[in-house]
Amino acid sequence: MPRNPDDISLQVRMTEELRAKLAKAAQENGRSMNAEILRRLDWTLAKKGSRDWVLLRNLFLALGNSTEIADKIIAEIYGKLQ
Repeated sequence: MPRNPDDISLQVRMTEELRAKLAKAAQENGRSMNAEILRRLDWTLAKKGSRDWVLLRNLFLALGNSTEIADKIIAEIYGKLQ
């Protein structure tokens, strides 16, 4: 996949234990380590009304939940990811 010219490169330090957890999650999710890290960062920074929030809300609404219940569940999910 070609790099986006707007992307930046960033080095981070982490424990081997955390790197191994990320590698395992990336493999289980069919993503590269970079994609897994970006996805997780995006989730922790997501706000109500974001694309992901709206997609999840629509899923929970389709399953028969009210908007209030859907938002509460999503907020709990986001909170646990932080």
